[in-house]
Amino acid sequence: MHLSDVFSERLKGVIGQQGGQDVALPGAPDSRPEPTPTEPASLVVTTQDELGAFMIVRVIVASETDVMRVVMRDVQSYCGVLFDDNNRKPVCRLYLNGKRWQVGLFDNEERTETRHDLTSVTELYQEALRVTVKRCLPESQPGTSVVS
Repeated sequence: MHLSDVFSERLKGVIGQQGGQDVALPGAPDSRPEPTPTEPASLVVTTQDELGAFMIVRVIVASETDVMRVVMRDVQSYCGVLFDDNNRKPVCRLYLNGKRWQVGLFDNEERTETRHDLTSVTELYQEALRVTVKRCLPESQPGTSVVS
């Protein structure tokens, strides 16, 4: 075997693929991970109602900030809408998975959540959402003028 063939074989072993098959280095212990049992399906289910409500929240706060800064993070018990994908800057929480639909709003600086009942996602509290997003913004945002 030539030296280039040895290097080629070792390189293929390091890369770990040859024709779609795993390759082990000659004389090296098998480093492939042990197969793991199939994980249970995720318990988080994002519904169309949650997606629609998230888009409505984005439209409402578009007058205050770039909508790309408002993101959705769905968890098992609620759908969180966050500013800058930061869980310390919640915009609202959407509780749309049960019989009783609610929106959780953060009305003060301490981020205390107050829940309000909804019969439709179009009933979202527009002014409260705008105020919450304004609170997340830095004091002087580029593009805004500060009056002295």
